[in-house]
Amino acid sequence: MQITDLEFDSSIFSEVSPIVSIIVPVYNTRNYLSLCIDSIISQRHEDIEIILVDDGSDDGSELLCDQYSERFPHFIKVIHKANQGPLLARVDGFRMACGDYAMTVDSDDALLPGSLNSLIRAIQETDDDVIVWGYTQNEDSLLSEAISGVFDYSEPSKLSMLKLLCSSSSQNAMWRKAVRRGCLCLDVDFLPYAGMRFAEDFLQTVLIYDCAETFCVIHNSLYYYRSNPDGVTNVSFSKKYYLDSIGAITTAEPYARHWEREFGCSNLVASLSGQGLWHTAKYAVQLVKDGNLEELCELSFSEFFRSRYTNHVLATLRMDKRLILYLLKSGKWCLLKIAVEFSKRLHDVKRES
Repeated sequence: MQITDLEFDSSIFSEVSPIVSIIVPVYNTRNYLSLCIDSIISQRHEDIEIILVDDGSDDGSELLCDQYSERFPHFIKVIHKANQGPLLARVDGFRMACGDYAMTVDSDDALLPGSLNSLIRAIQETDDDVIVWGYTQNEDSLLSEAISGVFDYSEPSKLSMLKLLCSSSSQNAMWRKAVRRGCLCLDVDFLPYAGMRFAEDFLQTVLIYDCAETFCVIHNSLYYYRSNPDGVTNVSFSKKYYLDSIGAITTAEPYARHWEREFGCSNLVASLSGQGLWHTAKYAVQLVKDGNLEELCELSFSEFFRSRYTNHVLATLRMDKRLILYLLKSGKWCLLKIAVEFSKRLHDVKRES
């Protein structure tokens, strides 16, 4: 499904500073890119600008970006750059942005019809630093308005959002939020993270949530997330995935310690370390499936794993993950293999029932 042949007067788009700048990082997604851009343009909202950041594409996506900019020069800008990964692409787009707020749309996803009206309404009613929204994976929703019933939002405390950030992946995605310009942390040097393809959105969110003071959560779905079989999230639990993930968590831990002191709370660091051990358990399972005993031994004695393997942190995890981690730490490879196989069979039975 694709929106095509959009025809309207582009003069409706404001010549003054837009309310929202929409950054679209693009890397080899030609098959989905038109739907993504059209889903933004077709909302005909005058208070936006679109910045397409071509992150070194070579599949024709880079040409498509230029075609859109030539067709809609009043409100679409293009940046062409060497490939450095989605984090640097977003940052480059944010630095060019003129809007009061900035948001991102991944180039294989799309905005639901009417979503920008809902977002701007939330901005105008709350004036909060960060606006977060729901999403759907149902492609049919692209044919209906984002808000078909009651417009539902809440304004949770900063501490409650920090707890979610440290204990789950629900806040990670940059495409789920719009951020006030002053909270984008554009003075940070992100170059050391060039090439990072996993957990980079979590890393960026940590900095934004640290800076922000007020939050709004729109409980309606405004965004269509595509589970792209060629996307970076649909890969086996590789070593790079693991190292990127624990690298981001290691960077985030000093922030969590600071938040605990600032808000007089506990367990933020333990929850964050628990996420790291969850990734460790997932990686161990993958290594068992691959029969990679050498990497499994290296993982078992790694500083990240050993330093966070405490009862306080383990208490944040499910029992099945605790068992995997115990067997990993104990070096009981045969039992670990049996546990992984049993877990796989149990999963298959649940899926079939």
